[in-house]
Amino acid sequence: MLTSCPLWCRLALFALALGSVAAAPAEAVKRALLVGIGNYADPRVSDLQGPPHDVAALRGALVAHGGFAPQDITVLLDDQATRRRILGAIAALGKTSQSGDFVLIYLSGHGTSAFDPTLLLPLPHHSGAFVPVDFAASGAQAEQLDSLVIGARDLRPLLQAIDDKQVRGLVLIDSCYSQHTSRALYAPAVTVYRMLGAELTAGLEDTTFEAAGAAAPPYPYRHLATLTASSKKELAIDETDPGRTLDGKPHGAFTDSLLRTLRQMGGADANHDGTVSNGELFAAVRARMSAAGYAHSPQLLPLPGEDSGGLQDQAAFPSPPQPAAAEPQPRVGAPLRVEVQGEAPRLTTLIQETAGLVLASGTHDLRVVRADGVIRLLSAAGDLVFAGDEATLLQALRQQLWVQQLLRIPNAAQRFQIDVRMDGYCGETFEAGDVLGFSTRMDETAHLLLVDAAPDGALRILYPYHERELAAVQGGQPVQVGNIHVTPPFGIDYVVAAGFIRRPSLYDARLLNGAAFAPGTAGHRELMALLQAADDPNLARQVVRVVTVPSRAPGFRGCD
Repeated sequence: MLTSCPLWCRLALFALALGSVAAAPAEAVKRALLVGIGNYADPRVSDLQGPPHDVAALRGALVAHGGFAPQDITVLLDDQATRRRILGAIAALGKTSQSGDFVLIYLSGHGTSAFDPTLLLPLPHHSGAFVPVDFAASGAQAEQLDSLVIGARDLRPLLQAIDDKQVRGLVLIDSCYSQHTSRALYAPAVTVYRMLGAELTAGLEDTTFEAAGAAAPPYPYRHLATLTASSKKELAIDETDPGRTLDGKPHGAFTDSLLRTLRQMGGADANHDGTVSNGELFAAVRARMSAAGYAHSPQLLPLPGEDSGGLQDQAAFPSPPQPAAAEPQPRVGAPLRVEVQGEAPRLTTLIQETAGLVLASGTHDLRVVRADGVIRLLSAAGDLVFAGDEATLLQALRQQLWVQQLLRIPNAAQRFQIDVRMDGYCGETFEAGDVLGFSTRMDETAHLLLVDAAPDGALRILYPYHERELAAVQGGQPVQVGNIHVTPPFGIDYVVAAGFIRRPSLYDARLLNGAAFAPGTAGHRELMALLQAADDPNLARQVVRVVTVPSRAPGFRGCD
């Protein structure tokens, strides 16, 4: 559960003028470098199944839906992806590209960071390292360092050279930091995680290896955005279940969501202006990953407060979204599939009698587990959604049904964009007593509403808090909402950000001072209906997941 503080203890509104992005010249060229490593030379490095399929599918999608010519896409797979060839290919992009061109760099494979509990390498605190196919895993520490592709040491100069030429681009990274896991880089596991530094380019501004605990420097690039699979403390999954990927082949969870979005780029164009921006691409991929129940969230850099180059509004692929075969979408009111583990006849009956819920076996959206007198609701990925008794469980299930509709069914009439992100580089997992904040931005003047859909089914207002916040927020003006405290109940919160061009009737004093609406009350029903509109040009919305826990795993080294 998330609770707001009064205005005096929160950050105030602040303005940021976003730089305009010049239109690409007619002769602009799109170039891509796609790197995927599934089979490593050193047997100590565990293989991955997804990267080769990731690269093949992404290459096809870029040609079919991204406007790339096949001859302008360079692919490095497995034994081709040596440290020397990866860096050489990025350098070649910088030499051949000119101002106004567009480059895409995609890295898929293992990685490591300063938080890797196995290697314990002295890497930059705010940078990661890509593990090339010829990584000297069996060598001494100096050999291991020399054989990595380290963001701060190796990639920063190459990307800066590209950025200095005013070449627009996007860096995509499907991997994660190993900070928040007990799994070693070389240890076999049923669930395979990608240990690549999720904020690889976020730390590329570090020209020296700074001490742990140093503040992250600002994002250095004005023309290159970065979209990653997870934050610095989250794992990213190499999905091997054929029933959970687009084509039945192994893929990174992030890449699978990206591929689905590329097939329906028109659907990612939230403001219907004919262009999918970096911010819109990020929002679409994030929504897909949340709906699929993955326990990590993509991150877009730069953060709103450091976006001096207007990268959030820059076209992710500088050409109009091309039509593609529509992916089947869940219909409004599609049931939520709930599996009940073990014998629980009363729970089974309650679920069967609740509209919108269906019992499932095998493929499910949520699982109910009873143990030690506590009923736990788990996501499809196994994360705790809520823990309580039978009565509150039903409230939690109904809330989950409502949130899934928000995630899965877009507002088809939406005509402007809203972006909401958690501040900083911390990802989406927080423990009791933590303080977090959100950055929001709308591209039209509108009334802002931030609602926390708590695990127990309650709806709590995070913004507006004070009467003056009932006024409309000017388009393009970022709003920071800070000092939100993590309190019980723990599980998965969903923060719904909504903008209304016309002030709704509910948008009044009833929302102020951290108002909470309990399940079953008139205010709760009115708020749900207001946010769930599926055909309202007056409304723009986004949903962000927040995982709250009573305590973190031993050895957690903080989020700084």
